Amino acid sequence: MQPGTHLDNGVCLDTLSRCMDTTDLNAVRVFVAIVETKGVRLAARALGLPRSTVSRKLAELEARLGLSLLNRTTRTVSLTDAGQAYFARAVQALGALDDAERALREAGGRPTGTLRITASPAMAQQRGGELLARFLTDHPDVRVVLDLSERHVDLVAEGFDVALRGGPMVDSTLVARQLRSAQAYLYASRGYLKARGTPKTLADLERHDCIVHGSSAAAPQWTFMVGRTRKAVPVQARLVANNLAVVRAAVEAGLGIGWLPDISVDGSNPNRKLVRVLTDFPLPRAVLNVVYPPTRNLSPSVRAFVDACVKAYGSPAAQVR
Repeated sequence: MQPGTHLDNGVCLDTLSRCMDTTDLNAVRVFVAIVETKGVRLAARALGLPRSTVSRKLAELEARLGLSLLNRTTRTVSLTDAGQAYFARAVQALGALDDAERALREAGGRPTGTLRITASPAMAQQRGGELLARFLTDHPDVRVVLDLSERHVDLVAEGFDVALRGGPMVDSTLVARQLRSAQAYLYASRGYLKARGTPKTLADLERHDCIVHGSSAAAPQWTFMVGRTRKAVPVQARLVANNLAVVRAAVEAGLGIGWLPDISVDGSNPNRKLVRVLTDFPLPRAVLNVVYPPTRNLSPSVRAFVDACVKAYGSPAAQVR
């Protein structure tokens, strides 16, 4: 951007940059913590500071900037337009400082500092909690900031160190290590099959309600493996959701037929609440990768987390681009 550039909300980037040059960095960290924890009280707890100190630091920052960064109610806080612009630059600036400090501390190869991770909620449910608990126990000098989102996060632009992602790689500029693959099948509840009948062929799906994992209801379809050929089959979506936990809950409730990875069902299907259907027509295998930006010297923290992922998901695999 050129000098004097303004954002859509009218905030001048030069003003923000000059303010950040002279601002108390502790106040900036307090502001970022408030946004990330969604409240002053939780930020104070996360930072180990009195609530009054957190409120004072935020007030000093806003007074210095001459801008209101947050909308406050008795229960919630939200970013103003100016706060949104400042938060994005603050995260980048603090991230750069953290990286510089981490590089110095990690000269001996010990994982330290803040590790920013993004993953989908479904992946977090599949051993995610156990993985993070063990990783943080093994590396007490590492702090993790975990963002759970179904959207495709830009790791470099948004300052993330690593991601857990399913599906094929779409960004060839990133480094990916395949952790495991899972077979996906169609599942339905016994109650649904008793009421609506069990489909015997792919064509039978036309008369069934389907629970679709995705973000768009426009012309949903499922792709099946018929021998070695992929066959796309249009389906009638009773529910479209971009969260596999919601899909599974809807299928268990008898709302329709849905596809789920076998690792999310096997071993956690008491009394066989869910029944596989059309087992002769599996869906393409789903791949889970751990992904990170390319760098000549991979930080010890990222390297340690990648190794922890490989151990947790149990499938040593070659690095892929």
